[in-house]
Amino acid sequence: MLTGRMPLLLGREFYATPALLGAVVFCLIRYYFPLHGFNIIYAVGIIFILRSSAIQWGLYYPKWLIYSEKN
Repeated sequence: MLTGRMPLLLGREFYATPALLGAVVFCLIRYYFPLHGFNIIYAVGIIFILRSSAIQWGLYYPKWLIYSEKN
């Protein structure tokens, strides 16, 4: 807000969605398999795969879904 620029999280690239999906996967795995020791590794793996595939193939949010500044 201080710089007058749009935050990176509200831009076109995938940032928050992989983290949100990873958190949901972690909660579901933790609920259904509470004694499994690798729950966090699976969730981080999901986040890493989603984010790296978005970088590799240039996946972006659709224009109608992103924040747009009024000039």
